[in-house]
Amino acid sequence: MTEAYDHFCKQYPVVIELPVQWGDMDALQHVNNIVYLRWFESARIAYFDRVALMDRLHDEKAGPILASSEVKYRVSVEYPDRVIIGVRVEELREQDLIQQYAVFSTAKNCLVTTGQSRVVMFDFSSQQKVDIPPDVAFKIKQLEKLIA
Repeated sequence: MTEAYDHFCKQYPVVIELPVQWGDMDALQHVNNIVYLRWFESARIAYFDRVALMDRLHDEKAGPILASSEVKYRVSVEYPDRVIIGVRVEELREQDLIQQYAVFSTAKNCLVTTGQSRVVMFDFSSQQKVDIPPDVAFKIKQLEKLIA
């Protein structure tokens, strides 16, 4: 790949690659705004898989829920293309975290979109926020290189 691509990937502990589908485009012939949120979701789930957060859903009936999301569009994306989505945890708190996302277009060789979301740990039985499990918080800190 390129130097810009390499630099982009080094900034995020979890990176996924997805093809732009023909059906992702809207009537204006660029990727529709909702698709970016799906790309963020795919990256978010890949991140949570890496820190074993999704493993708790079945046994403990607790897991992450999306509280808010923000997208900043910089450059339009069109078919055909492949996008690289990077994700990192910017802030880790007791019951929630803030994730940062970035989308890199391989066809345009540049950053095309950024965003963030707030994710809350939620107990589905009690319908209450709960603490992020200590082992998951530890794995996040390790992944983000906040601890050795």
